[in-house]
Amino acid sequence: MSKKKTPPKMKHFEDLKKNSKARCTNLMYVIYKEQMKEGYSDEEAHARVFELLKSRGILLFPENAAQRYDHKKNHFSKRLKRDNVPPTLYKMEDILQKANHTLNTLEASIFDLQHMQDDIQKLSDYYGSKQWRKDLESD
Repeated sequence: MSKKKTPPKMKHFEDLKKNSKARCTNLMYVIYKEQMKEGYSDEEAHARVFELLKSRGILLFPENAAQRYDHKKNHFSKRLKRDNVPPTLYKMEDILQKANHTLNTLEASIFDLQHMQDDIQKLSDYYGSKQWRKDLESD
């Protein structure tokens, strides 16, 4: 039994453009992390971005590279904070969410139980009554 061969996926210009932008952004993020770690200036970061992109075959004018880098710095800052979160913090966050869900469910159940008190009292009274004995005998 032979497998059906699928034709290769056509590459469109938009796909290539998106991939190139994503690669460019990821490389800029590497420079941003270095800049935050080593503390060099934005001008130095711009020069490093341009050189890195050029070495990877991504042709971008230095002004455009600097402009894109500056535009993405806020995004990079948030991304760096997310990347530096210890894994145990995520585990503890999950535990907290589960505990909150369980407590909310418990509170709802207690609320329902409090509103059923009259019905529970009626049931209790019924099981000790003559009516219950009659119903049991007729059953």
